[in-house]
Amino acid sequence: MIIPGTKNTVLDLKWLRERKLDHAIIQVANDGKIVIGICGGYQMLGKRIIDDGFEDGNEEVDGLGLLDVVTMFNSYTKTTKRVKGTIIGDGILEEFQGEAITGYEIHMGTTTRSAKPCFLIDRGDEIVQDGAINGSVFGTYIHGIFDNPPVRKTVLQAMRRSPNAIERDLDDEIDRLANIVSASVDIEGVEALI
Repeated sequence: MIIPGTKNTVLDLKWLRERKLDHAIIQVANDGKIVIGICGGYQMLGKRIIDDGFEDGNEEVDGLGLLDVVTMFNSYTKTTKRVKGTIIGDGILEEFQGEAITGYEIHMGTTTRSAKPCFLIDRGDEIVQDGAINGSVFGTYIHGIFDNPPVRKTVLQAMRRSPNAIERDLDDEIDRLANIVSASVDIEGVEALI
């Protein structure tokens, strides 16, 4: 299960709760299945979110409690950086420790953790630890993390599906999309316009 980023972590967490999806996410994690939070999704996986009036209002809300992290919104400062780094996390990431990763950060809020970090990242001006992991649950601020083969393999292995089968499925879907476009678009007409 992947919980994506959001422009408003607190409101989206409330939305999940209103629909009882928070219980489903927690159950998936308790069943030992993979739960990954990216950016705002990472913030939601934590214990607490404290908003000092910079995101939605002046409030403190409980997160999903799956990672030992706390996020605070106490500034309008936004982190926007291309990053590169190394996998340092244990749990489902352990097999690929030391492997290189790349991606980008774009987020508000500061997250502090007691949990083990996932990645050691170089922002260009500083080197920091990113994310948190607890067995098959991890969160990160790095967008584009699934563009990195070691992370994809980690998830696929944890799902018990062959990475080669997934790559074949992806190739098949790209071919299917190309066939649809070819059948639906007047390619000669487009070329004539160019």
